[in-house]
Amino acid sequence: MKRLGIIGKLVLSSACILFVLGLVVTLHSLSQLREIIYDQSFRRIEAEALNWIEANAVQISVTRDTEVLHRLIREFADHEDIAYVSLNGGSDGVITSARLPAQIKRVRDTEFATTARAKVYETFDARGVRYFEVNTPLQPGGMNRDLDTMFALATPAHISLTLRVGIARATLEDQLAALLWRNTPLYLALVLLALIIEISIVRRFVRTIVGIGRAARRIAVGDISSRVSECAALRN
Repeated sequence: MKRLGIIGKLVLSSACILFVLGLVVTLHSLSQLREIIYDQSFRRIEAEALNWIEANAVQISVTRDTEVLHRLIREFADHEDIAYVSLNGGSDGVITSARLPAQIKRVRDTEFATTARAKVYETFDARGVRYFEVNTPLQPGGMNRDLDTMFALATPAHISLTLRVGIARATLEDQLAALLWRNTPLYLALVLLALIIEISIVRRFVRTIVGIGRAARRIAVGDISSRVSECAALRN
C-alpha cells in the first residue's frame, strides 16, 4: 500500500467497495431469480397436469384400465424436465407410476410452495437425490362442468386421487446456472465500464487536489504569482 500513489489507493479502495456492494446485490438477485424460476416451473407443471387430467378424464374416472393409465402416465413422464409421475388413490396407494424412485419421501410435511390448484413438496429418494413434487388433486372443482360432474359421479367419496409430478431440484439449479453464464459477459462488461469511469473521475479529482497543494506550497514560500497560474491550470 505504501508504494501506491494516492490515485492507486483511491482506486483500490473504491474497487473494494464496488466489489462488496456488487456481491451483495448479486446474491440478492440470485435469490430472487431462483424464486422466479421455481415458481414458473411449478406453474408450468401444474398446467400440464391439469391438461393431462382433462384430456384423460374418462380413463381416470370411468374405465380405470390399469394398462391404459400406465401408458398415459409414461407418456406424461416423457415431458420436458419431469423426473417421475405417480397417480395415487388415497388409501389405495400408488395406482400407477412412471420412473418413481425407490423409497421416495417428503423432507417435511408442510408444503414448500402452492399454486392455484396444486401443492409443492420437497422430496428425496434412497440415493439422497432431491426433488420438488407438484401434487395436483383429481377432484371436482376448477375444471369444466362436464368433467366436474363426471368425477363426482364416477369417483367414490372416500377415494381422493392425486397426480404427483416430480422435478429434480438439480434440473432447476442447472437452468439457473445456464441463465447466469449467459449474462456473465454483460455483468463483467458493466464492471469494467464502472472501473474505467471511476479511474477517470478519481484521476481528475486527485489532479485537482495535487494542484491546489502545489499552489499552497509555493504561496507559503512567497511565490505569489504561482497562485494565478495554478488556479488557471485547475480551471482548464
